[in-house]
Amino acid sequence: MSISRIAASLFWAAGLSGLAQAQDFGVMQSAETIKIGNFKFAAYPMLVQGKDGAKDDTGIVIRAGHGFTDSFDAEIKLASYDHATYIGVDAEFGLLKAAPIELSIAIGGNVGSGKKRFSDSTNFDLTLTGSGSVGNNLELALSVDLTLVSLDDAAFGQDDSFEHLHVVPGFEYRISQVIDLMGEVGIAVSDEANDYVAVGLAFYLR
Repeated sequence: MSISRIAASLFWAAGLSGLAQAQDFGVMQSAETIKIGNFKFAAYPMLVQGKDGAKDDTGIVIRAGHGFTDSFDAEIKLASYDHATYIGVDAEFGLLKAAPIELSIAIGGNVGSGKKRFSDSTNFDLTLTGSGSVGNNLELALSVDLTLVSLDDAAFGQDDSFEHLHVVPGFEYRISQVIDLMGEVGIAVSDEANDYVAVGLAFYLR
């Protein structure tokens, strides 16, 4: 193998490793959909733990959503990391409302724009969330979050795909009628995924 091909292969491997580390938006919601007619705005940092010698990465996520029915909402999302920027949408559907337990499924997609030498990506998201109220202000949630990632490296004409699979315990605590404190820990299940933690605020226009 020529030196140029070896260099190209290493260059590609470094790009793949970097994007495999980056998550997109996390889950950061309970199974309760946004109430009909209400708007939701959320912002939070995400700390993604590096592995295999990679550095930790911190991203900033901003989301905005609207409740369209009693069991359906939609959000637009933006996330920026050192290696990539993501923009996406998702729709959440309420499957079960049997107080104090709720169950929902969210389906969405996003595109990632790689920075510097890192690849662009097209991603599909599927999240199943169950949550329940603990007292008047606290809601605990558990999600299974699957992201199908497809990379496109225009420089070398190579494509690759893999999955990010996380189990995500989280919480949402009502500070006031319009502000919730949210937090979660993403536990990586698939080899390509990374553990992460996120804490932030959600604002509701009721």
